[in-house]
Amino acid sequence: MKKKLCYLLIIALIFSCIPVISSEAASKKSQVNSAVKGFLNATKKFDANKMNKYVKSWGKCTKPSTYNSTPYMKKYFKWANKKLSYKILSTKASGKTAKVKVRVKYTNSKEFTDTFYGLLVLDLMGRDNPDKLSDKQPLNLFNKYSKIAYFDAIKSKRKYKTETITITLGKYGKNWKIKKMSKKLENIIYANYPYCMDHFWDE
Repeated sequence: MKKKLCYLLIIALIFSCIPVISSEAASKKSQVNSAVKGFLNATKKFDANKMNKYVKSWGKCTKPSTYNSTPYMKKYFKWANKKLSYKILSTKASGKTAKVKVRVKYTNSKEFTDTFYGLLVLDLMGRDNPDKLSDKQPLNLFNKYSKIAYFDAIKSKRKYKTETITITLGKYGKNWKIKKMSKKLENIIYANYPYCMDHFWDE
């Protein structure tokens, strides 16, 4: 009888812990999802400081602050990302690591890239010594043609791409952050511009 009572008490103790465990898991998932939403909402505004807050390492990917010296590129990404939308499909968290699957709809920058990079290439090809530009000329040309491409883009019909991506996060102190920026996520936050640049000569 005593053994039976002991077993019943152990079983009752186990079952009493299940709601606590479930509550902790739900809280962890909520914190992870909050970090992903924070990053993507900052991306919608192309807020470089807030975007950086949610990323532990950018690796070899480009930081948003890189475009601070190119005002029309920055304006373009603000315009492009304004229409970014997303849906969290699943969240798995274990210990200090989490994986979040997200479907993202974002602007396709192919026409912008074709205009900007096409004009830049034509300009350089028309010069006798394109490799002997002064220190300021490359940035001036970059700003000149990104301005033209920006105004063309905002007058044109916006086109979209949709991707499903898995984002890996880690817990650092009290905060969840994207462990390392991936090429796929980088391409999304820059509205498909990196991909279009890499494949400009494909056609």
